[in-house]
Amino acid sequence: MTPFLSSVLLGWSRSITIAPVTTISFKLPAALAARLAAQARARQKSKSALVRDYLERGLESAATRSPTFHDLAGDQCGIGRSQCRDLATNPRHLDDYGR
Repeated sequence: MTPFLSSVLLGWSRSITIAPVTTISFKLPAALAARLAAQARARQKSKSALVRDYLERGLESAATRSPTFHDLAGDQCGIGRSQCRDLATNPRHLDDYGR
């Protein structure tokens, strides 16, 4: 292979691949896959590049958001015992709910 051709191929392969990468696969509903394909065409990017961008932005925003109450007290959810086993299903316990 000529030096020119090998440098062109090397440069081209770097633009479509990020090294080192881990490959994952997941299933998308047809509507979401169609939206992803349309965005990829509109932005002239690969679907993989778009998913990486969206995932990176989502993880960054999740890391900077304030923790929710569930984040802070999630380990305490569902551990309490009540004397009434049917609080959520017995209409008698829901008479004054919301007032």
